[in-house]
Amino acid sequence: MELFAEIRREYQFGVGTIKGVSRKLGVHRRVVRQALADAVPPPRLYQARAKPTLAPVQDFIDRILEADRTAPRKERHTARRIHDRLCRERADAPVAASTVREYVRGWKRADGAGSAARSRSDTPPAANVPRPIVCANASRARLPNAYSTSMPNRAAIAAMTAAASKRLLSFSFRIRCSTGSST
Repeated sequence: MELFAEIRREYQFGVGTIKGVSRKLGVHRRVVRQALADAVPPPRLYQARAKPTLAPVQDFIDRILEADRTAPRKERHTARRIHDRLCRERADAPVAASTVREYVRGWKRADGAGSAARSRSDTPPAANVPRPIVCANASRARLPNAYSTSMPNRAAIAAMTAAASKRLLSFSFRIRCSTGSST
């Protein structure tokens, strides 16, 4: 879009010829004509190419993915497992692993609405999620084992300790004031 605006500006206020604008900006004369005809570039047309290696096994892959819709999450096929099954069961039609990966990715994206709803239903409701253990010292703050990570999230630690820190500071201030210590 910026290029089309620049072409139109250059044609109107600068060089003034299609040939001059194309030379100055280093674009084809056809592009200059398109920019002068319309301010918005035409959409690119993509022709779907035939997939001769995937066509013989496409139904087989579709059946596997359809069966996986009802299977538990941990038992579903990955693209790698589908490729391995193809190599074992359909050795007559060799297909590259990357081709299977791309096809499975596209199939899952097209089926995206259903899978997103299923993944949300797998998560426990917020009331059942265990609460983090609160510590005054941020370096000792930790999450319960089911939710522990190798590198603690600083924002989570700050959120966990915010309320506790406020209470501990006021408590320690009261103790210091009552004992008379100056530290």
